[in-house]
Amino acid sequence: MSHLRFVPLLVAGTLAGCGGSSSPSLPTVPSNPVAVTPTPAPTPEPDANIQGNWSGTVQDPVAGAGRFSMRLQQNGRIVGATWGIVFNNMTHTEGGTLTGSVTGNSLDATATPEPPHSCGLRLKGTINGGHITATYTHRNCGTIGNGSIDIRRGSLT
Repeated sequence: MSHLRFVPLLVAGTLAGCGGSSSPSLPTVPSNPVAVTPTPAPTPEPDANIQGNWSGTVQDPVAGAGRFSMRLQQNGRIVGATWGIVFNNMTHTEGGTLTGSVTGNSLDATATPEPPHSCGLRLKGTINGGHITATYTHRNCGTIGNGSIDIRRGSLT
């Protein structure tokens, strides 16, 4: 029982060392604070307006070289068109409808032949004012390879 007498003294001594009459110090504020201006978020690029007539060249891994044209309508980001391809090898000449979207200067679209007798195309393109360059893959035809389209705004040819 004699060692129990020291416990209250030990606890009291520990508490006295933790406390004290001094209050916590506050951080020092500089006399000439530097103003920090937040960096504004970048403004997204507006969606390109590509409504109108477009025509130019197409290069296909199967059909070869040809002419591509489309009459495109646009409502906000949504685009739709009638299109046609005339290849030097007339066997592969076709046309149909195109649906897709424009985001900034990018075009993402699907071209479906009418009547649906061939593969169709999945296009991904870049818009630069009155010029669109795109690559495409054939849809539902297995692995054929990629083609390319290079068109400009203007009259249909």
